[in-house]
Amino acid sequence: MFEKIERYYRKNQLLPEAEIEKMMYAIRSVWNDLMKFLIMLGLACLLKEMSLYLWVVAAYTSCRVFLGGLHKKTFWGCTVVTMVQIFALIYLANLIVYWPSPI
Repeated sequence: MFEKIERYYRKNQLLPEAEIEKMMYAIRSVWNDLMKFLIMLGLACLLKEMSLYLWVVAAYTSCRVFLGGLHKKTFWGCTVVTMVQIFALIYLANLIVYWPSPI
């Protein structure tokens, strides 16, 4: 799918080569993030933590935009690291919300 877009831009010389490379990198990055978060959404549904997952992802992605993050060379490496971070946050949120009351 991405190759067709790339071929179209190269064939019609719609952008300089460097701009095509940047565009394709951005498209692949967005696609990989979408796939990663959909995989985690499925896992959150299986764990019955979907609403908390959505809150954590909203906070996580807004912070990640400004703070950067850990970068891995492969899609699966990135997915595993992100999954560990997000589900650790969900676990910690559950600990805080369900903390036993002293009363």
